[in-house]
Amino acid sequence: MAIAHNQIGCLAVRGGDAASAEKEFRNAVHASPAYTQAWINLAAALAMQSKISDALSLGDQAISLDEAAIASGGMAPTTFPGF
Repeated sequence: MAIAHNQIGCLAVRGGDAASAEKEFRNAVHASPAYTQAWINLAAALAMQSKISDALSLGDQAISLDEAAIASGGMAPTTFPGF
């Protein structure tokens, strides 16, 4: 479900609807809290709406998730590129 929400969010961004994209990316990270790419995409959608402080905070969180996945020997869940 998280992948679907992430992809719908990407389509919303491509369509110029950052607010809808934000909603979809939030749904994606709610469904899969370790889905790093969805966190990155959410941060980007927030930045597109001039919510810079929130975007920076979520970007830092995404980096932490990615580093944790790499440190544990797993691959970071960034298979699906955002936008």
